[in-house]
Amino acid sequence: MSQIKTMNVSLTRELDSAVQAFLERGLFANQSEVIRAGLRLLIQQDQEHQARIESLRSEIHKGVDAALEGSVIDFDASEIKRLGRQRTKAKQPRYIAEP
Repeated sequence: MSQIKTMNVSLTRELDSAVQAFLERGLFANQSEVIRAGLRLLIQQDQEHQARIESLRSEIHKGVDAALEGSVIDFDASEIKRLGRQRTKAKQPRYIAEP
């Protein structure tokens, strides 16, 4: 286990209440555990976000390379909109109107 450093953290009433609620429910033994768990989730979320950004950048580079090589198709915005609306409509639940 790495060395533990002590630091003071100021919390709003709302965040303090959330920490206390976790403690009262018995999910954590102390306030530090709650804060550490929250930071771990934040780190995980940031790593996932950065991975998604890198994936998108990679896809952008592929698209730019394809365009530079002339491997592109004509862009028809109205057709793309039509297909998108068709897909959205197919996913919407169908409600029965009441009499």
